[in-house]
Amino acid sequence: MQVFMIPGFIIVFVVYLLYRLFITKDIKKRKWEVYTGLIFIGIWGVVFFVLSRF
Repeated sequence: MQVFMIPGFIIVFVVYLLYRLFITKDIKKRKWEVYTGLIFIGIWGVVFFVLSRF
């Protein structure tokens, strides 16, 4: 189950970005959400990588 967490988060985030980019067209106003999402996915990736090593 944990194997699907990171790709799942990435897919949800990309869909959210595409929605903001093409439907609402306010991605420039919401740059902090993009950065926060990328940091969140990055941290989860590192945690998952470290935990999968043990």
